[in-house]
Amino acid sequence: MESIRRADSKSDDDWTYALALEARDRLRDTLRRHRSLAATWEIQPPASVADRWRTLVAAFVSHEFTWFGLPAPPWTEGLSLATEWVLDTPRLSESEIKRQTPDWLAERNIFIAEKDLVTL
Repeated sequence: MESIRRADSKSDDDWTYALALEARDRLRDTLRRHRSLAATWEIQPPASVADRWRTLVAAFVSHEFTWFGLPAPPWTEGLSLATEWVLDTPRLSESEIKRQTPDWLAERNIFIAEKDLVTL
């Protein structure tokens, strides 16, 4: 989360988003291979992280825990942005991004096209 905060402080949304995806992928790997370490994700991120990034990471963490059949950490519940945040993506309009956003993100007022959630 500190890396995400630092990248955001430089107004580098692309890098900040890449770091959020990396955090999600590391959590996924932890839950797949080392479930005993899942408790390390119970700790709430620092308040210094911008709301949109904190909410996005909360959505990622909650979604991954649910996917693996585990209860999501309490800090991930109920976080939603007051105004819509649409992550820009090349060749898609805002309405296309919204249509292609998974429900678990849209319910938090975050709109990211499904294709932009995929990592290799």
